[in-house]
Amino acid sequence: MRQHSALRTCTGLASTAGAQPRPTSLMHVSSGNRNRGDAELAAYLEAAWQVLRSEAAIAPACPHCGADDAHACAPSGDELPQFRCRHCRRRFTRLSATPLARLRHVDRFAQIFPLLARSMSLAEAARQLEVKAETVAHWSTQIRQWLLMLDPSGQWERRVQLGVHYAVVPAGTPRRLEPRPAGCRCMLAGAGGEARPLPQDGELGLEGPLLLRVCPQCDSAR
Repeated sequence: MRQHSALRTCTGLASTAGAQPRPTSLMHVSSGNRNRGDAELAAYLEAAWQVLRSEAAIAPACPHCGADDAHACAPSGDELPQFRCRHCRRRFTRLSATPLARLRHVDRFAQIFPLLARSMSLAEAARQLEVKAETVAHWSTQIRQWLLMLDPSGQWERRVQLGVHYAVVPAGTPRRLEPRPAGCRCMLAGAGGEARPLPQDGELGLEGPLLLRVCPQCDSAR
């Protein structure tokens, strides 16, 4: 299994005995009935996706300069509605200010929503969606970042399983956390797939081995 360098950077796992535990990257964690999917998560994403794809002529604020003075314009080789800012004269879509900017295969994107809560391989999801496994992995990371934008509490993002990386930290020594970078949302994962925040005091104690759910920010930095 691959060593997860990004996770070491973001969580700063260190041993009080001086040895550095080395997390191992895992693709999946068995979590009960996850293969049944999550209709609520799929519906939540579908509703948010329809807002972004809305053909309403009311333009959002320009993501480039922040001006609230844009008008709808004819799309240029893109099925998403486009707008042009009268202030900076740049074009944008409703995706421009989201983690979904520069999204590829827009016509197939929503097909991944019913698969996100399932414990399945990227290869199997790619086969079903008729795209590359790399595309599925990229979509998963983008969607997790988008979910954290829509719901900063992280409750919806934690329901995603497809493409999520976990890291095992071996037991055996007392462990503490070094300061983490801004925006890190890595969490401790339980045996049933539930996740809980990392301790505020940074002390992980002697329990273990520990399973860490890698947040989308740290996953995209790998």
